[in-house]
Amino acid sequence: MIRRIQNILKPLTLSLALLTPIKAPQYSERLAHDVFQNEPVEVLSRHLTSGLVSITKKNFRGGIIKEYDKSSLKVLKERLTKRNMMVVYCSPLADCRCAYTENFGHFFAKRPLGRPHLGLDIFVTPYALKPKKPVKVVAPIGGVVIMEKHARQVDNLIGNSIIIMGRDGRRYAFEHLAKASDYNESIKLPKLGDYLNAGDAIGYIGHTGETTLWHLHLSVMTDEMLEKQLKSKTWQKIASESQYSTLCGQVNPLSEKDAGPIAKVLHAHIKDRH
Repeated sequence: MIRRIQNILKPLTLSLALLTPIKAPQYSERLAHDVFQNEPVEVLSRHLTSGLVSITKKNFRGGIIKEYDKSSLKVLKERLTKRNMMVVYCSPLADCRCAYTENFGHFFAKRPLGRPHLGLDIFVTPYALKPKKPVKVVAPIGGVVIMEKHARQVDNLIGNSIIIMGRDGRRYAFEHLAKASDYNESIKLPKLGDYLNAGDAIGYIGHTGETTLWHLHLSVMTDEMLEKQLKSKTWQKIASESQYSTLCGQVNPLSEKDAGPIAKVLHAHIKDRH
């Protein structure tokens, strides 16, 4: 009797199973909520930077630089990467659909006196003119601000800049950011130790530093590459020939092998004009 009932119910059970939709894994696309265990950003910043040692210094033209020392960076990297959470990436110009790069803005392109360009220049207007409206620069990954630089009117090459250490352990630099007088909107750069979610504002595209072009200079840096640079005679020669070629572990932002997933995001959002 029991077997007979089972034989009747078996086809019905199979039919119900086929009609029931299979739930796909849910991945959050809300970049602004890319946080650890829904912790408030202020609490997260304090937790991740607790006990870290900061340094404040001036460059020879009066620019103010605030950053963490080397030992603190090691501690921070361990704290950021040990949490088993999905890492979300986005374009550093999330609201801009006209971003592009040129040959001379590519990684290792030759600059005056033959020095190599150690980042990626991203433009948003023809001839790199001033945008009619401010173009927001955002964090392409969740991470902590490990360096903030506020430049004077005349400053060294990079101008206003921010470096964050991402949850993938890489460092991301954003240079030539706008100054307050560039736009009618108030500009407030993130501070040392701030935690930024992917998609959070860093500043606006500007032309601070030694450049006349309105653009974003993006650098991606890794500890592995820094070790190679410090052991390489070729890299040592590059560093000795130019004060602007400081070895920081720079890799090609468009190389997925070296820069990781951010390279795929950049290829998808930034046009390459040869």
